[in-house]
Amino acid sequence: VDTTRRQFALVIQSNEHRFALLSNELPNSISVRQGEYDPFESVDYIKGIIKRNNQLIIYIDVLKVLDQEMIENIKG
Repeated sequence: VDTTRRQFALVIQSNEHRFALLSNELPNSISVRQGEYDPFESVDYIKGIIKRNNQLIIYIDVLKVLDQEMIENIKG
């Protein structure tokens, strides 16, 4: 870990797992209005699409992106 740069931990938690991802930037939290969110069911790990100010934000389920082997490696 590079200690000369500032890093942030994004904690991801479910009923079964809890771990943190390191980031060089602090992610922004956003509030989503009902008209901005479209559920997406074609891909298991994509929960929906948020449309805002000519941008598309993909809302993903991080625990579904990581497979069980990756989660076990993260847990150590």
